[in-house]
Amino acid sequence: FNQAQKIFRDEQLSETERQIRGIESLQIFLEQSSQHFLSVVALMQLGDLFVQQKKWDDAENTFSKVLAHHQAADYMKNLARVSLATIYENQKQWDKAIKITETLEEPLWNAIRWKSLARIALAKGDVETAKINLQQLIKSSEPPVLQQNASLLLMQLK
Repeated sequence: FNQAQKIFRDEQLSETERQIRGIESLQIFLEQSSQHFLSVVALMQLGDLFVQQKKWDDAENTFSKVLAHHQAADYMKNLARVSLATIYENQKQWDKAIKITETLEEPLWNAIRWKSLARIALAKGDVETAKINLQQLIKSSEPPVLQQNASLLLMQLK
């Protein structure tokens, strides 16, 4: 894991070379230390790199491993769910995006859930569902900036 981080910071390498070597190093770490407490962080980092490269299948597989990992905290699992939802949105797999977004756990994730579901609904052309999710966000006690953004978007949809 530490070797991969050194590679990502090595300014003598091109961005492409850092990604290639970093991915290889993370994969070696995960093969040798899949139960190490940093393995979840390594999986998240690897998944993000695959997303950057638009390697959707590899990214989906990697984030799914986070969900199945016995040491992954709920926070990390929710981050993996958000990442999976983003992958599905990019692939226009709306039903999968909705399903994974609805599994976000804990009230702290409500704002992200409602905003994501509204965005997916708009992408599908379902303005009414988008409005419902935006209204839930506005009524919540989420940060005022999110409520303001939701209010502005809702006004545009009316």
